[in-house]
Amino acid sequence: MEILETPYDEWVGYLKTHHGKGAFHASALVREVMVHGNPCFGDSKAFREAPALAAALAGEVRFTPPVVEETVCEDGVVKVLHRLADGLAVESVVIPMKGYATLCLSTQVGCRMGCRFCRTGRMGLRRNLTVAEMTGQLWNARFVLKAPIRNLVFMGMGEPLDNLENVVRAVGVMTDIRGFSIGPKRITVSTVGLADQMTRLADANLGVRLALSLNASDDAVRSTLMPVNRRYPLAVLKETLGALDGRKGLRDGVLLEYVLIRGVNDRPEDAQRLAGFVSGLTATLNLIPFNPSKGETELTAPCDADVNAFHDQLVARGLHVRRRWSQGEGLLAACGQLGEEACRVYRLP
Repeated sequence: MEILETPYDEWVGYLKTHHGKGAFHASALVREVMVHGNPCFGDSKAFREAPALAAALAGEVRFTPPVVEETVCEDGVVKVLHRLADGLAVESVVIPMKGYATLCLSTQVGCRMGCRFCRTGRMGLRRNLTVAEMTGQLWNARFVLKAPIRNLVFMGMGEPLDNLENVVRAVGVMTDIRGFSIGPKRITVSTVGLADQMTRLADANLGVRLALSLNASDDAVRSTLMPVNRRYPLAVLKETLGALDGRKGLRDGVLLEYVLIRGVNDRPEDAQRLAGFVSGLTATLNLIPFNPSKGETELTAPCDADVNAFHDQLVARGLHVRRRWSQGEGLLAACGQLGEEACRVYRLP
């Protein structure tokens, strides 16, 4: 069994079935690894006093987080390159906050959604991450980088709801109060708009927040930016969000992410249509200036004045809007930029 992908309750059952033990030793194992950051669970007092059990479990328990291959830092933002067992790589980002840090973590190597403004989408999909490869990013951030991680955003490389089963299990491990103990209200799971999977996420009753990457207020523009819109157009997304509004399985209120691209989705009529989409929903809108990747020539970032003007138009229409300032852009660690260094290090196309 893999430590980083097994919830406490399953450890209780495993120890009872295979070794005649239970909650006491399960708690000690999880606490040593996920609270103290020591992968050698046999060092805990509970296992020192049960050497035969410790020896038996040593041959049955695995601990296989990704390896921290490289870190780069700018203004407190740390981009982490994680090497996986098969030689592929993913990136995560530690973002400093006041007194704590947020971890932006990845769920896939690459992505098959093909969004035009996203570097990861240009990689295509290599594979899904395992549960341990996701929880291992948190373990590395806390215990290798010593970052005080309190918030998690599933907004790194990949489409989280395209790897939903593993994401749900990873969240279960991360939120267990005996281990990592990340509060569900401090976790946000982002999606390009896989409507069916959004409902399944709510059905999992995790209590996390849902974020929808919207990025356009009409189907024609959104389909050119995000091919997934041809399958799940805006009308379907709004109907789905309306049905999920207030569901106990999700934190109240969806987070709508809007990447602002100059001359594409930043006109007054875009703001007007966007207000119409948000009408009737419990939602907060995050306004994010487009972050170009290396060699980007097709799309252009807006200037600050244009961002402020678009923000003011939305506020005037009664929307709850937050302007997000880019962090880590110089590291290629900002929204839409992850994947560049993973490609470079492992010579991926």
